[in-house]
Amino acid sequence: MLWLYVFGDNPWPLATEWVLLTTGLAVFVSIAAGCMYVAYRNGRKREIEAREDGSREWRRVLLWTLVPLGLIAITALAFWQRSIHHAGTLAAMEQRVAVFADLLNTRQTISELTARTTDSGDLQAVIATSGGRSGTYRLLWQVNSMTYGEILSNEKQAVEIGSAREELALEILIDDVARSYRDTVLKGGGVLVDEPFQLFVTLMPDVDEQDIEAWPPHERYQWEQGVSPLLSIRSFEFPMRFSVGRDGTINHLGP
Repeated sequence: MLWLYVFGDNPWPLATEWVLLTTGLAVFVSIAAGCMYVAYRNGRKREIEAREDGSREWRRVLLWTLVPLGLIAITALAFWQRSIHHAGTLAAMEQRVAVFADLLNTRQTISELTARTTDSGDLQAVIATSGGRSGTYRLLWQVNSMTYGEILSNEKQAVEIGSAREELALEILIDDVARSYRDTVLKGGGVLVDEPFQLFVTLMPDVDEQDIEAWPPHERYQWEQGVSPLLSIRSFEFPMRFSVGRDGTINHLGP
């Protein structure tokens, strides 16, 4: 119960080992002393009552003495083995924490996110990365309607990033965003749209199951829930102004 309500699912701190060992030994020493006292009193009584069978009575006294001592020895051995097992578990957990911390501190992150309008009217996002760990990363981006909170575009790709600062470019097609807005939000036409949109970009290391197994349990859970600190996220707001005809035709308007 102490494990669940105080330490949760984590291993017990090493400092608790002496408390558990001392408590267990104190309990069993007290029980052993009580058993020995009862055995001695019972032995003396039986010796007085049956002096002619004294050797048999002494064997009983010896048995009652050795049983608690044996229990003490077994209990001490069990606590010693548990202490060794706990030390190994704690060392393994510290190793998991060190592996995850190394990945967290050296991974590539998004240091800057900028965007500009191309000659064709589309949006080009430029992502600057920084970090010391080169390799394969996953790049995810999505465009949201800030007014209605709908996801209008959701894309991803694998990218190779070196150890030096790099820049990645994304092309956001305005026509695709406008059509998605028409089909997702409006579900019809005859509307003038003039509102802000938001681009979310996420960069994360491309890891496999073997890599994830080497992390602490709570970090694995956060990764599965999509809230891991390994995710580097930046956002950018941009306006769009277009009209949707009753026939669904999209016309982009100037500022």
